[in-house]
Amino acid sequence: MNTLLAEHAVWLDQRIALMVESMRQTQQVKDQILKEKELAKLRQKNTKIISAFPACGKTYACEKLKELGFKALDSDSSSFSWIERERTEEELKKLKQEWDSTPHLLSGEAYIDSKRHEKIKVRNPEFPANYIKHIKENIGKVDYIFVSSHETVREALIANKIHFSLVYPQKSMKAEWIGRCFLRGNDKVFCDLIAKMWDRWIDDMDSLHNIFCDNVHLRWNEQLGRTEYLYDLIKEGIL
Repeated sequence: MNTLLAEHAVWLDQRIALMVESMRQTQQVKDQILKEKELAKLRQKNTKIISAFPACGKTYACEKLKELGFKALDSDSSSFSWIERERTEEELKKLKQEWDSTPHLLSGEAYIDSKRHEKIKVRNPEFPANYIKHIKENIGKVDYIFVSSHETVREALIANKIHFSLVYPQKSMKAEWIGRCFLRGNDKVFCDLIAKMWDRWIDDMDSLHNIFCDNVHLRWNEQLGRTEYLYDLIKEGIL
């Protein structure tokens, strides 16, 4: 009996030692995560980077902050993700084949000549690296940088250890947000895209848990009698 008790005591001591070590390692991981987050903020020299969903009020917030004397950038990703260029010879050849496949009074050669120097809009192969470069170049120079909430941008920010606040509406606000997009002048194609992708986009943002990203929902504000905009969160000190 004494032998069994002694063996059990040894086993129990070993289990306790393993649990203590596991807790120590867990705490070390937590400490390292906090350290990484704080270092990211320090590297950004008090520049707040806000990644906001469409129709959250980035442009308005940027203008209001400038009026108050802050330095703010409304960095629209489309200026970095698209470029204009002339068609390549391969593209012109394909265009001619499509033209020649149906009867036209204008010859294929004449049609291609009319298209040869026409500018087309295509995806910039340097995106998002050029966008991240722009953000990094302005860290420490401005107080706020408003950026896109596109998944590609979020992933690039995290990969570059750039701390940002991700601001977006609650899932229940779909109808209101489509209305916001319509009222600010977005066309039907854009509004239809928001409607179609709403659940997926909001779910993707809700599921993003990373030390470099603070998730912030826009909510109904009883005091204001309406749903919050980005500038409301800044005034409240949330951002």
